[in-house]
Amino acid sequence: MYRTLVTNFILILLMILLITNPISDVNSSFTDQVSNEGNTLSSASVDIETVPASPNILMQVSNMLPGDSVSANVTVKNTGTVPIVYRVYANSSPGNTPLWTYDDPTKTLQLRLTDIETGAVLYSGPLSGLTTADLPLTENKSQTLQFQVTLPITANEAFQNSSENVTFEFIATQLKGGAR
Repeated sequence: MYRTLVTNFILILLMILLITNPISDVNSSFTDQVSNEGNTLSSASVDIETVPASPNILMQVSNMLPGDSVSANVTVKNTGTVPIVYRVYANSSPGNTPLWTYDDPTKTLQLRLTDIETGAVLYSGPLSGLTTADLPLTENKSQTLQFQVTLPITANEAFQNSSENVTFEFIATQLKGGAR
């Protein structure tokens, strides 16, 4: 009987040990590790230039008469590292003469902006309202634009002895990023 008690006691101890510390918890495994060094991640650059370059003057005209036009070309270059879209805007100083702002905008200075290569008219209307749609330009490419400014034949005496200093602005934005 003593022997049966000892055997039962040993069996109960083994069962408790197996329940509280299962064999599957013993976890031995081989491991290895490798490093992949030298990875470089860099951001893009958005950069445009114009020729003639600022601060060079695109056009300077004196003594315009109703019906006169003047044209000049500007080449826009994408010198950045990614494709872009850009827009062209105009602002003026003082911005309050009849040349820039008038009750009838068809009598103010008019602009026709044309892509020289394709002949596409990118804008036609009052110079003061110049805002182009997005113009795409891939990296290391350029686009030549012709600016034709006209003082309409309908300009009257109110336009005499007026002057505006016009600044053309070219604003570029990168295309949306994505998986590469």
